[in-house]
Amino acid sequence: MQKDLPNIRATKSTLAIGDHARVIQHIAAVYNIHPHGGAPITASLKERLACLLKHHTLFGGREAELAKLNVFLIQHPNGYMFVTGQSGFGKTALLTNWIKVLERDGHRVCYHFISRLEDIADQNFALRNLCQQLASYHDLSGVLPTSTAEIRSLYPKLLGIPPEEGEKLVVIIDGLDEAMGWTPGPDLFPRSLPEGVFVVFSAREIAEIEWIAKLGLSRDVIDLLHLKMMGPKEIAKLLQKAGGKATLFAEHIEFVEAIHAVSQGDPFYLHFLVEDIQRGNITPDNIENHPVGLDAYLEEWWDQLSNDVEINRQEAYDLLGILVVAKGFLSPIDLAGISSSLGKGALLKKELSGKLRRYLIGNRRSGYALCHPRFSDYLAREAFNNEEVQHYLEQLLGYCAHWQEHLSPYVLQHYAEHLLDDGRTDLPTTLYNLARDEEFRRAQVKVFPDDPYLNLRTVQMALQGAANSDDAVAMVEFLLLHARWLVHII
Repeated sequence: MQKDLPNIRATKSTLAIGDHARVIQHIAAVYNIHPHGGAPITASLKERLACLLKHHTLFGGREAELAKLNVFLIQHPNGYMFVTGQSGFGKTALLTNWIKVLERDGHRVCYHFISRLEDIADQNFALRNLCQQLASYHDLSGVLPTSTAEIRSLYPKLLGIPPEEGEKLVVIIDGLDEAMGWTPGPDLFPRSLPEGVFVVFSAREIAEIEWIAKLGLSRDVIDLLHLKMMGPKEIAKLLQKAGGKATLFAEHIEFVEAIHAVSQGDPFYLHFLVEDIQRGNITPDNIENHPVGLDAYLEEWWDQLSNDVEINRQEAYDLLGILVVAKGFLSPIDLAGISSSLGKGALLKKELSGKLRRYLIGNRRSGYALCHPRFSDYLAREAFNNEEVQHYLEQLLGYCAHWQEHLSPYVLQHYAEHLLDDGRTDLPTTLYNLARDEEFRRAQVKVFPDDPYLNLRTVQMALQGAANSDDAVAMVEFLLLHARWLVHII
């Protein structure tokens, strides 16, 4: 099978040099997007990913994986590579840092990181961002289509334009498992790519999902990069790259092996251990006193937080409990409105710090969120019971229900999603009414003038709720409403 690989991949015979013009002509005829004339299409949406890229500056120990990515571009004329691994094993960190390498070496890269936490997980934004970058790369002019169906149809067409002779174009799509309200499918992963086009995509391991088959691809014609636990050599490289005090210990063999024994090679745990080494909190003299394994480490942190006399315990619990059920960043105003203890207490009146701050991202201006799904899963599984989680969810939904009073950006973005996910029998009607509410739509437009599709996503969730309830009448209503607002946007 390996001997046949180059011939299977080299499908540029179906997209020869003359086909460049043919594909461009087809796109011009169908979508009114041209190589010359009119305003050039710019990659403006890519700026929304800047914060996500900055989150992954602590990186190292994945030199072998970076090398495999680079070899993938060298050994094949085109093709797909699938990056996978368990949650928290560094897929996003690997790809964000590879982008830096590619851009440094002069390669052209188009990318999107699907992230619910960063609110960049919906289909229209993800595919529009990729289409903008591809159109800009090919110097195309015009206006991208407004409907999600058209933008989804356009993406593989733009992907099928061969780059200039000798050039390589790398397209990176991270986090397929994070897609919200849509399903990446075979239509977005054409089996035949032009020469010079490489698509690298990632998703976390999920027992019931076979990603390659789900996308209509074949293991025979795809490269696989599976991220695993990190060994002592990789940990030494991570320490070296981390800088500061961590670099001083990179060649301390016994210390590195002790870190490996404590962390068990878990990249998510290693991230926090290295930060502690940088701060001087972990040294060769005390490393063996640290808990073995991530769960034991988080359990110790939870116990320390419970006994921290500097913070109000109930306020801390309420903050973390609300963030467990949240779908994005919550501002101090939101948090105070959701919880009476947070509204009356002193916790949110200054920038959060100390042990409570360790596993949060964001700040008072952007709002706060839990740092990673693995931490959220731990809290939901070990720190709170089901009744407590449901209590915090009801508090959050109660706050969302009074959206007219505060016009919270969080609520305008996520209320419909909460209603769709909750599943209680009384909530579909609330979701339907929200999608019908002209005042809610105007509030979304006012608060998010640069996201005209936000209301469409609310209607789509109502449509999904109707489908889940097998409510044919509501399905027809929201299909028509979706068409109405789409025409209004156009």
